[in-house]
Amino acid sequence: MRKLIITTITMVFCATLLAQPALAGSKQRHIWKGVAIGAGAVLLGQAIFHDRAAERYPSRVTVIERPVYRAPAPVYRSGYWKVRKTWVSAEYKTVWNPGHYNAYEQWVPGHRIRIETRPGFWQKDRVWVACR
Repeated sequence: MRKLIITTITMVFCATLLAQPALAGSKQRHIWKGVAIGAGAVLLGQAIFHDRAAERYPSRVTVIERPVYRAPAPVYRSGYWKVRKTWVSAEYKTVWNPGHYNAYEQWVPGHRIRIETRPGFWQKDRVWVACR
């Protein structure tokens, strides 16, 4: 099988060398076509060469090691937590109350009123009391 493949390839190669140059036509007639084909072959060969060269010689990598950040030593202060109660004020929003009749059948013109959106409350806060 191997001999058959080698013989076939050799015969095809010899047949291409035996072709007559008279079939090519005038030398000056197709000169620009030859220049274009040659320039394309040069560009293609250069791209293949540079691609292969990049695989063989990898680019140099510079590694910069930065110093490791170390947190400062914690400072311990003597003291204690104290719970303190604080008052958080209520929140209001101002809205327009249109004119209307009250319970005594009297006309009350429109005016702005405050409506409570969140009631006030006591909140417990922890406060650090430092001592020496």
